[in-house]
Amino acid sequence: MARVFEPKIAGLQRLVLALEARALTPRWIVLCSSVAAAVPALGVGMSDYAAANTWMDRCAAANDRRHGCRWLSLQWPNWVDVGMGELPREPLARLGIEALRSAEGVALFERALAGELGPVVLPCLSAHELQPAQWLRAEPRAPRANRATREVTPAASTAAVADDGRLAVDLDRAQRWLRGQISAALELPFDQIESDSPFEEFGLDSILMVRLLQGIDSALGMTLDPSLLIEHDSVARLVDHLAAQFPEQLARASGAGSDAGRSDQPAPPPAPAPDRSVGSTARATFATREPPQTRADEPIAIVGMACHFPDAPDLASFWRNLQAGHDAIREVPPGRWSIERFFAPVHEPGKTISRWGGFLDDIERFDPAYFELDEAVAAGLDPLIRQALEVGAETFAHAGYRRAELAGTRTGVYMGARVGDFARRLGGYSKHGIIGVGQNFIAAHLAHFFDLRGPNLVVDSACSSSLVTVHQACQSLRAGEIDLALAGGVDLLLDEQPYLSLSESRALSPEGRCYTFDRRANGFVPGEGCGMVLLARLSDALANGDQILAVIEGSAVNNDGRTMGVTTPNPEAQVEVVHEALRRAGVEASSVSLIEAHGTATLIGDPIELKALTRVFRASTDERGFCGIGSVKTNIGHLASAAGIAGLIKVAACVRERHQAPTLHCEQPNPRSDFEGSPFYVLTRGRPWLPRAGVLRGGVSAFGLGGTNAHVVIAEAPSHHPSRAPLEAPAFRRRWLWPAHDGRREAQATPARRLMQLEFLP
Repeated sequence: MARVFEPKIAGLQRLVLALEARALTPRWIVLCSSVAAAVPALGVGMSDYAAANTWMDRCAAANDRRHGCRWLSLQWPNWVDVGMGELPREPLARLGIEALRSAEGVALFERALAGELGPVVLPCLSAHELQPAQWLRAEPRAPRANRATREVTPAASTAAVADDGRLAVDLDRAQRWLRGQISAALELPFDQIESDSPFEEFGLDSILMVRLLQGIDSALGMTLDPSLLIEHDSVARLVDHLAAQFPEQLARASGAGSDAGRSDQPAPPPAPAPDRSVGSTARATFATREPPQTRADEPIAIVGMACHFPDAPDLASFWRNLQAGHDAIREVPPGRWSIERFFAPVHEPGKTISRWGGFLDDIERFDPAYFELDEAVAAGLDPLIRQALEVGAETFAHAGYRRAELAGTRTGVYMGARVGDFARRLGGYSKHGIIGVGQNFIAAHLAHFFDLRGPNLVVDSACSSSLVTVHQACQSLRAGEIDLALAGGVDLLLDEQPYLSLSESRALSPEGRCYTFDRRANGFVPGEGCGMVLLARLSDALANGDQILAVIEGSAVNNDGRTMGVTTPNPEAQVEVVHEALRRAGVEASSVSLIEAHGTATLIGDPIELKALTRVFRASTDERGFCGIGSVKTNIGHLASAAGIAGLIKVAACVRERHQAPTLHCEQPNPRSDFEGSPFYVLTRGRPWLPRAGVLRGGVSAFGLGGTNAHVVIAEAPSHHPSRAPLEAPAFRRRWLWPAHDGRREAQATPARRLMQLEFLP
């Protein structure tokens, strides 16, 4: 029910809060409701969906014309060629409500805006007179028709008949058993679990996948590869696979054994059990070609970098912490949110299971004079912008570039960030509000202060944002669009909201530890920070005498596309993005000896990531245990928008120091991850980094919640003699510059707060 209510109820609440935070009063607020809210007969079997849309209708009716804003809630029926197709068409047709084509829907939308209608409108084309009396009669939903595009290839010839004396599998009974497992795990009625329906239609996400797998594992007496639920995405397909690969276990678990398959003749030797280890994945075959030796594929030099990470206010302290295996996780600072008010040791609504994170010190302090900012502007400047300004200045200094030298140059700024939470703390608005809290100004202030003439932009692809910016910066450099690029990301945890949402999603570790690749993996720990790198074409860096800390040989970005859910990973997409980055770099995976994994310490995500990496490596080598793997999230937490750049800076520092830093909290490998059969070993201790194939080469991955994946191939720099030395780090004279009050409390008297509390409902 929460998954249904979230986009319509919570989404609308957040929209209104966002409009109020920006002091915006739109002429119209148009809501897309459903005819299910108007016709009770259509709500049978989907009352949560009908209720959510009814809430939207009531909201529009209560708020219409308030503060001069028109509210309109459109109770749409089905659309023929787009949309959810959620409502059963037969009852709609009997009620005279036909599905709309796109052109018809657009026309009705325009008529609704132009007409003086009420705030709740039912836009439909009626084939004949509507009969409202029928609307009150409940009718059960018709079963979903089989989809021709998802026909299941029968496996009965291999699964249902066993002439070797072993138990044969009754596929129908096995399907009923698996439907029962899904029904219990997802808390859905058994009759709604149809054998040929894709799992995604049942709302199976990565959280529920863990629960389902645990039940199936327990019944079968074995540990299944989580990717099976993605590769065999329906009850029928998964049963066929299990029956073909593990007939004995499936027959016993489901009670689907039959004596028909038994024989009095001696059974032949059993076929060898299929090797399901991650390392045994068949060598992948990719269409390969020599990368063109053109400027478009020129390596990109990292000529400077800087960071503010938990317990690491600069690059030197970050490297010391990495070497020492330092864990920077601690309790939430008092100035962020109240542990007493929002923390609970067990999951409770409106509470967080975690009270820990990786935090920066003194985010309330800033030096406006250094950046020539007016006091009034600086007072309302989002700390995301403050961090970006400071780390950007430190990055340029580390590369040896002075402000006067940068002015007017074709230097781009590429920042990964999300919309900040600072506006809620301000409590009021001023003429400087837009430039103080606007997301795009995280990059714009940097470009303005340093007078940079390349593109400046902010990317939000969730956890992959900052690594995507590195890829975009490299592409712009190779295209000749710019000559230098400042790329990175920033994220801060100002209040309890991220914790409450992530806790509700069961994504947080209740122990405050990120157990990446460990059997104790139970979620990640939030973190905050800012990191940036300064990039140049390798040929330019050599000609300019720049220091070259490391070289980006290739990078790639893609998307998961359609999966079981928008947050569910796609193993194929992960394989493709790593392979493409290696192809663009013109190198084989067998030459890579360090991987900085996305590694968010989930029971599902980590094994899927390891298996995808193994498939890529198996395309060039069968060797085992030669490539170290780890995750900086075990040290500083998951920095969300800044997570990718934290991993990149870590690997670049390892390249520079020729040393592999350890990953933490991995004592016993996750049983779903077969490291023994893979090319990888977990870097549980630091060690000298020795060249492989004559070079130090690593890879960095970041996978965004929502499907955007990025991978970067990084290697040591060629031998050279730099003439440009780092400058002294900026000496900021920070002072307290923070709102004296919490504006969130004042919001209780606003229309948005009343909307949050549903006071308009009868």
